[in-house]
Amino acid sequence: PRYRLLETTRLFAAQRLAQSGESAATLDRHCRSMAQVAVEVERSLWQMADRPWLHRHLADSDDLQSALEYAVAHRDAVSGAALAAAGAALDQVRGNMQGRRKRLAAAAALLPSAQGAARATLLELFSSAYASTADDCGVSRVDAARELVELRRQLGDPQRLYQALGRRALVAAMSGDRPTAEQLMAEGQRLERSDWPPRQRDWFRYWVGAVQSRLGDVQGLAQTVRESLALAEQGGLENSAAMMQAEMFELALLAD
Repeated sequence: PRYRLLETTRLFAAQRLAQSGESAATLDRHCRSMAQVAVEVERSLWQMADRPWLHRHLADSDDLQSALEYAVAHRDAVSGAALAAAGAALDQVRGNMQGRRKRLAAAAALLPSAQGAARATLLELFSSAYASTADDCGVSRVDAARELVELRRQLGDPQRLYQALGRRALVAAMSGDRPTAEQLMAEGQRLERSDWPPRQRDWFRYWVGAVQSRLGDVQGLAQTVRESLALAEQGGLENSAAMMQAEMFELALLAD
């Protein structure tokens, strides 16, 4: 069950909390608690279909955002990276990217103090964003994607490296670097295992398909879209399935 306060009651309680001198400690506990929730949001993303996953986690969106703002203000890169990634995942699955710019600004503020896995998580946000949005935050999408792959290699997680390779392949294709894009796609395809979650393999195909589209590989794109649709239907990924059905319709029109 979830509970809410009337706005007047919430403001009164916040004033009393401030008067007691406990606001800072409470906000700190809230940030750390929501960072733990964010880890669960990301973990369950790969295991659950869209609808039950959103039902479980969407109501946490506002709390995740307020905790992220607190983490940025206190330069807590570890908590902030987890919170930003969870918010981005919720937006992506529900197909609503209105919070992207605000989240990237927060990530950009945390990036200078972030290291290791937290830094890689923040870099994923920039290598997934539209180039203009990332550049507005003073972060090069190309540089972010390149560093992301290097970090994922160092951290030794093949599934996260697999995702990073897909992101960087798309960035390379967008910048006109066809050989690098093709090399990265091939490396990711060699890493893939059939027992990895459908969402993970589906998202990689989204990046591969975007690369193939930019490179003019219509036949390869058609095959990738069919594979992606099958994975989306297998995993209950309704948003992705709808996108792939639309893509198949456009490809059919081109074929005619």
